[in-house]
Amino acid sequence: MVLTTVLAAGAVVPVLLVMMKKADAPIPAVLAVAVAAAAAAVAAARADAGALPSWWLPVAWLVSVLGVPLALADARHRRLPDILTLPAYPAVALTITLAALSGGGWRLAAGAALGCLLFGGTHLIVHRLSAGGLGPGDVKLAGSFGAVLGAVGGLAPAVAAVLAALVSLAAVVPMWLIRRIRHFRDSRASTLAPSRQPGPAAAAAVPTDVTGLPTVPGPVSTAAAPTPTVPAPPTVPAPAPTSAAPTLSTNPASSRIRAGPLRVPYGPGLVLATWACAVFPAAGTGIT
Repeated sequence: MVLTTVLAAGAVVPVLLVMMKKADAPIPAVLAVAVAAAAAAVAAARADAGALPSWWLPVAWLVSVLGVPLALADARHRRLPDILTLPAYPAVALTITLAALSGGGWRLAAGAALGCLLFGGTHLIVHRLSAGGLGPGDVKLAGSFGAVLGAVGGLAPAVAAVLAALVSLAAVVPMWLIRRIRHFRDSRASTLAPSRQPGPAAAAAVPTDVTGLPTVPGPVSTAAAPTPTVPAPPTVPAPAPTSAAPTLSTNPASSRIRAGPLRVPYGPGLVLATWACAVFPAAGTGIT
């Protein structure tokens, strides 16, 4: 079962990566396939050991396959594309329905519907009150993964919310340090860059006489002086203006992230919390 689950994850995740690339949120393919396959393998191993019922394994597998690309995209691009968050709703609904019919019972489906409404609705309220602290993609992901948490039952939604917040909080310090290091590196590079040299306009501001030499201001004489006949100097072409100092080339996405306020991604924490509750459900829940 473990090998079949890993092969299924390895076959589906590349398709999701192509969808993420079309949504302008590319992520490392090797890393995404490896992490998703490992997460699915852990769930399959738990099912083989009897810690998870076999009818629940497809739900845990779906969380692994969908969650890893979304978590990586949020960590790298600070957004959760609709190309995966919206199709997650019918995929989760179908998988939980099959699990309910295979042995989970109607309580599983009812808990999933209630979890989707309550967990997603709570995140929607936080999104409206936090003034951008929680993105709309996080709310969409909370609705579908809230259905999984509701199907698990018990305190799974509350535990997942606390765990997701702790993971996001733990990421604040390293993200702040990385931003400070990049800011210091960019400031140092811009300081050491060559400055712009004066162009012909600055040279033309110096007054010259008919001989082409710069004039030195002195006492004005009222006596008329004879005007010497001096041949005009040969015309020398003005030097071409030097180009401006080269600008630092940066990734537009990372420039937008560094320019704005520090936004800690919430998606990776939510994915990890949901996966942990789905693969390691507590005693007394609807899964064990």
